[in-house]
Amino acid sequence: MKTAERIFEAFFVVVLTFFFLTIGVRVFTKVVVVDRLGVSNGFTKLVFFDAFKLDDARRRREKIDWAKIYPFGKAVEERSPAKKPERIIAKISHIFAGYKEFIAPYTTDYLIGNSKLSELEKRYEKIMSYDYESNSKPKDTQLTSDGYWLEVCERIDVVEQATSVADLSAFCRSLNIPLIYVNAPGKNCRYEDYAVSNSIDFSNQNADDLLNVLNDLGVDYCDLRDVLHRENRSHHKMFFAADHHWLPETGLWAARHVSEILNLKFDDMIDVSLFEKDRFSTKIYPQWFLGSQGKKVTLANAKPEDFYLFFPNYASSFHYEIKDKRIDADGDFSILYDMDYFNKRNLYGPSVYNAYIYGDQPLEKIENKLSKNDKHILVVHDSFGDVVVPFLALGVRRVDSIDLRNFNGSLKSYIERERPDIVVVLYYSGSIYDKRKYDFE
Repeated sequence: MKTAERIFEAFFVVVLTFFFLTIGVRVFTKVVVVDRLGVSNGFTKLVFFDAFKLDDARRRREKIDWAKIYPFGKAVEERSPAKKPERIIAKISHIFAGYKEFIAPYTTDYLIGNSKLSELEKRYEKIMSYDYESNSKPKDTQLTSDGYWLEVCERIDVVEQATSVADLSAFCRSLNIPLIYVNAPGKNCRYEDYAVSNSIDFSNQNADDLLNVLNDLGVDYCDLRDVLHRENRSHHKMFFAADHHWLPETGLWAARHVSEILNLKFDDMIDVSLFEKDRFSTKIYPQWFLGSQGKKVTLANAKPEDFYLFFPNYASSFHYEIKDKRIDADGDFSILYDMDYFNKRNLYGPSVYNAYIYGDQPLEKIENKLSKNDKHILVVHDSFGDVVVPFLALGVRRVDSIDLRNFNGSLKSYIERERPDIVVVLYYSGSIYDKRKYDFE
């Protein structure tokens, strides 16, 4: 009996050692070989054979300190000054938090065999007709009767976020630059998803609270949930079944409505017919996409979905810049897509949704060389904006795109220096809790 126990213990020691070694090898390969040395070859692909697509040397991410380019004002830097020991502790905590955030995926999503092991677990649960997740609290992923996976958000106090929007609006107004806040619908419908909305999911209630405060503070806003409802569209069908994001087609729909709002400011200078669906051709990649919710419940419970790209049937010519990815290119609309995601299907890899304007980038600049107007728009957005920004760029001379989760510079400094004609803040109602997105200094 003791011999069997020792063999059993030795086996698990070997397994754990193997996984720890693979984590170390993958971290070293990504940080040193790929990012530092710019090497992408057969070895690096072998190391990450089941994990994620590596940037090649031409497109590897540069580490840019945007705060040096767009610095914060002294008032912000001196606000609530901390004592020296507190600043040191805060800095060390920030460093460790950064390492934790970096290493975490290597111990979960990027762990060898993780996706297959998770899938086997879900299939076993399905066979046994038992869900090992706690039944004493609501699950964070819910399946609707029409086959759509939903996620839930807790109720939060949104006054701080709303006040930040109002402060940014006032700052822009001081520069004679209008601002509009656009609330993008989350996947949970406040009119139809009675089983979750205002019960275990409060994303719509958070959005309602935020917009009410913005209204009281005199901030212009547009609620695309109301537009969607007025047009009597099926809410769920505007989204992927197993991902929280809306469809690219919905991004095109949103670009048209945002343009109609901008036309109220610009005297109908944007040709909204540019966003008609029948003016685009579609490239379909069958069963190419397993969304964030699908990855959680695995292929045991969710099916891959078709993914597609839209291409305008009319002439287009752009200059496109993503500084930290070394992209500085000229071409037609297709240069706004990261086509590397379509070289090989990887359902459990990085989201193919990131093919649209290369995903969540700190700063992107798109110049439309064929624009019939000279308008310059700044769009501050989360990932929902990834499928709006490229289409919006078809209607104006220039669109700048900022994701504050990755941009560490001063947004106000950027606005003051670049002087866009209008600022659009586009966030979806399911992520209002993320305060990083509302740090508008």
